[in-house]
Amino acid sequence: MSEAIRATTQYAGIDLGSNSFHMVLAHASSIGGLRMIDRHKEYVRMAAGLDSDNYLSSESIQRGLQCLKRFAERLQDVPVDHIRCVGTNTLRQARNAADFLEEGEAILGRRIDIVSGLEEARLVYQGVMLEAPQAGRRLVIDIGGGSTEIILGTEKGPERLDSMHVGCVSTTSRFFQEGLVLDASMRAAILNAKRQLQHLYPDLRGQFEFALGSSGTINCIGRIVTDLFDTQGKVTRQSLHQLEQLVIESGRIGAFKHPEVSQDRSLVLAGGIAVLQGVMSAFKLEEITPVSTALREGLLVELIGRERYGDRREETIRSLQQQFDVDTTQAERVERTALYFFEQVKDWVQVERQDARDLLRWSARLHEVGIFMGFSGYQNTARIS
Repeated sequence: MSEAIRATTQYAGIDLGSNSFHMVLAHASSIGGLRMIDRHKEYVRMAAGLDSDNYLSSESIQRGLQCLKRFAERLQDVPVDHIRCVGTNTLRQARNAADFLEEGEAILGRRIDIVSGLEEARLVYQGVMLEAPQAGRRLVIDIGGGSTEIILGTEKGPERLDSMHVGCVSTTSRFFQEGLVLDASMRAAILNAKRQLQHLYPDLRGQFEFALGSSGTINCIGRIVTDLFDTQGKVTRQSLHQLEQLVIESGRIGAFKHPEVSQDRSLVLAGGIAVLQGVMSAFKLEEITPVSTALREGLLVELIGRERYGDRREETIRSLQQQFDVDTTQAERVERTALYFFEQVKDWVQVERQDARDLLRWSARLHEVGIFMGFSGYQNTARIS
């Protein structure tokens, strides 16, 4: 394969997480498969830079931008429409996220999408399916820096998506203040995580055959307990409790040492253990199997799927129009009018024109759906039917 052809088959998925930034590159085969060719990960600790008013510090913004510059060097040969970059919980919360996004998009030459917790959960599930396509209903857990995504599904796809506002960075910052890891603070952190999940107990307990963990937190814990307690790659309730006790005995954040724990990971390990303990207790899990794929691989799956098999968003828009009995004739009139105005201002649009045009078309087709919706009973949960 020539270098030119090889470059055009490269795809890149970038996950701007609350604790670390990830980039994965892959070649797409002629039959639609993926061959991973490169991975980059940097701990930028964006969540640690959020103040009490949800403003990112200039230092955390600069850490993130410097990381993106290094990513951009590797992306020089990747077609711009083969790259997708998303921001998650910290960038969802940050009131000055625009300060980071403007410079970050200029560095990458590509728009950065801030995805909702539910969209993050959906993309995580797509990534997990690459490594765990076997039959059976499964519960997927992804513990990030600022949020935890929980998905119930089968090999055919997700059935329910949930996103909780609890993660390894936020839990560490809240419950292990001054760097102390005490038994009482660990108990409080576990209880907080469990409380965040309490509305899920009735619906999800007993509804799955096995559990998978897709985050860096769960993968790191899995490697530690396998080495220390011979769990054969799994995280069991007993081994997690044993690890928890070792971390408490170490006394301080970062004091627990193990070859599988980097210095950056050690700073949030106590919070990650507490969240995972809460999850396993809430759903009465005896074991979780870590998987290496996650959100960034899900981005690759979606990028390649849209290019080769059509954009499923069009199908979703049509389905929603039918579900809410939208007056399609009126929607088409609104769409034509909106696009007429768009043509007059497109030279001043700050995002890619085709992306902006698509968003405008879909908004016009669904403008009537807002009549049927309200936010008084909103929860960060979605059922897939």
